[in-house]
Amino acid sequence: MDTFTIKLPLKISANESYAGMHFTKRARLKQDISIIVRSQTKYQTPNMYKVIFNFFWQKNVPDADNNYLLAKMILDIISGGNDGWQACRGVEYTSDRSYEGFDYVTISVQSLI
Repeated sequence: MDTFTIKLPLKISANESYAGMHFTKRARLKQDISIIVRSQTKYQTPNMYKVIFNFFWQKNVPDADNNYLLAKMILDIISGGNDGWQACRGVEYTSDRSYEGFDYVTISVQSLI
């Protein structure tokens, strides 16, 4: 299993996207996330895998399922778009308090082949 950490300088609320976040704002956020992720890792997923996202927030810790939008953006980046059911066989989310002085996500990718 490959594990790596990405510091998160911003938080994306799934609740905000449900409330009608405009497509251009989502596209800009995805571009910002892509720059953040690629500046910290060049990791590429294997051909068949499972992913575990462990999010850590300094304050206002969201429900684990509210992290899905940020996780989806990160998965799109590290998978190079290869995140269909044939490749990505499972995704898990956790959400917890950060005691490190910054927000971050630890990503574990398990190869299934």
